[in-house]
Amino acid sequence: MLGLGFLTSVTFAESSWNYHLDIQGEAGAYNGSRFRNSIASTGVFVRADHHKGGITLGYNHTRINFISAIRDINQDDWFVSGRLHFQPSLLAGKLSTRLDLYRINNNDPSNFSDDVVVIAPQLSWIHQNQSLYLDIGYAHSIYRHNLNVNQLTPTIGFALNHRYDWIQLRSYLIHSSNSLRSQGKPETIAVEAKWTHYFGSNKPLGSLEYIKLGILAGERVFAVDGDAADVFNLSNTQKGTISLTTQWALTENQKLLFSASLSRYKNGFIGDTYTLPLLYVDYSIAF
Repeated sequence: MLGLGFLTSVTFAESSWNYHLDIQGEAGAYNGSRFRNSIASTGVFVRADHHKGGITLGYNHTRINFISAIRDINQDDWFVSGRLHFQPSLLAGKLSTRLDLYRINNNDPSNFSDDVVVIAPQLSWIHQNQSLYLDIGYAHSIYRHNLNVNQLTPTIGFALNHRYDWIQLRSYLIHSSNSLRSQGKPETIAVEAKWTHYFGSNKPLGSLEYIKLGILAGERVFAVDGDAADVFNLSNTQKGTISLTTQWALTENQKLLFSASLSRYKNGFIGDTYTLPLLYVDYSIAF
């Protein structure tokens, strides 16, 4: 459950190739859960960007520790993302197509969260002065034992305060083919809002580039978060999240990102309700 902020950008790429390496880690605790104790993840992602497109390759390993005799889950996530950019004169901006592919394997004894495949295309547009952004995303998730999940995510983003502030609003419209596997909910809806403030040349403490606040309201089951390259493949109802993120410039080509979030979950099938505080760090270097 790592957050990959680099997957969504509101800047235009240069004409040459640019390369980035991200090394990430995350840790959290299941407060109030009767079954789960803690979660920890590590991951590495490599990205190549060009003015005509780009590709990202990623791998993430997650370990979920359970209470008492329940076997811990070890999970491997593989990720590939491809992008193509176009600048048709009639649209006064950049049009982009993107296709994300996920493959998830773990040792879940029930096999319900194992062997998951996700196909997620997206079409986006950003105005040439970077003041307005629109996208429509779709994700088709294939699970074992008779479950398919379809998700639609319309999104709008816009700039304020001479582009020092950015607001993004996204809806998650999720349909499950098997409500017996999705907490008895064939449909779930959530709305996410993010506010980012960029400090420009006047960086506080000399290196703070931006601060981001996020909130998720509503309910999500088996969601796919394209910005974070994250698949929520455990059968729980996410009932809200708040988050705070900061990014710091270590050098001209090295960044350090910290994020803290708090989410609330409920599993009605087993009577488990808990909160999940997470701490996340990302070190990025550009070549």
